[in-house]
Amino acid sequence: MILDDPRTEPQRRVGGGWIGGLVLANLGLYMAFLTPIQVLLAEQIDDLTSSGKEVALGWATGAGALVAVIANPVAGAGRASKRRVLPGACSPRA
Repeated sequence: MILDDPRTEPQRRVGGGWIGGLVLANLGLYMAFLTPIQVLLAEQIDDLTSSGKEVALGWATGAGALVAVIANPVAGAGRASKRRVLPGACSPRA
């Protein structure tokens, strides 16, 4: 069996069924991971404070998002990862 070089561009387009299945799989994965976290976080904040629950939940999720925005690129650019930060990778191509 001869395998294509993984660095080459794909030679044929995938079908709509494959894309639809991928979308549904991602939706199911996110629902399975994030729904229990959001419910449990709201219940834990309710136990901590009875007034201002919405504000406390907003601060908790906002702080978590800020930590993720900072920590993910730092962790992804380490020596052990395969991800490399390329200069000009975010700039539009001419």
